[in-house]
Amino acid sequence: PRLKRKIRVRKWGSGKEAVLFFPPPKLSFKEVVDIFFQETLPREISSLYTLYTLDYYPSDIWINPTFSADFKGNYQTVFCAFILREVIPTVKFDSKITKLLMIGISDGGFQAVSFAARFPQLIKAAVGIDAIYNPVRFTNGVSTEDIYFASPIHFLPNLRDKQIILHLKEVFFTLVAPRSVSPEHIDTLKLEQVLSFHGCRVETFYFGISNGIERWKNLWRFTLSRIPDSL
Repeated sequence: PRLKRKIRVRKWGSGKEAVLFFPPPKLSFKEVVDIFFQETLPREISSLYTLYTLDYYPSDIWINPTFSADFKGNYQTVFCAFILREVIPTVKFDSKITKLLMIGISDGGFQAVSFAARFPQLIKAAVGIDAIYNPVRFTNGVSTEDIYFASPIHFLPNLRDKQIILHLKEVFFTLVAPRSVSPEHIDTLKLEQVLSFHGCRVETFYFGISNGIERWKNLWRFTLSRIPDSL
């Protein structure tokens, strides 16, 4: 499939660090800026970053039970190519940086960490908050080649390319998941083990139960405040 839709890249701020942010699904750009920057971050933190975000990523494709595993995997591959060939070059040209930060919450956390694991030479740091990293959870256990390479907990254990592994070791990964047993907790634990196996820099934090949007705001502020000292 093709994406068959227009996807807008929106920008906010003028800090020296460029962040490609995949927010929780179904939030408008205004809500993203209001909730995750203006309401949540102290000025001394928000002023460090220039935020780039998209008005769409394919969370709706993954959760739709009428789509086949082949379709879901192929659509994810096409979306990943769109990020690689169009979004990243645009952000790099606009921000004048060579590597950017990629951060995502919920379904967006999967997009951020999955991309960083596949193309680590482009990413300085990757943060996944409250995310599921095993997409076969959305295909009734069915995998395809596209799904395999979209799933970092599947393709990373078999990674043997020394150059990619060297780039992976240069990325700072931050993974945040619920403390209670859940798909997000299980996938985060597996991903932490895989990244550690390759000698990657990874920090993992587990949090208690709380209300969704307030939880995400707190975790977003916490993880973003740590990144400048970690690079």
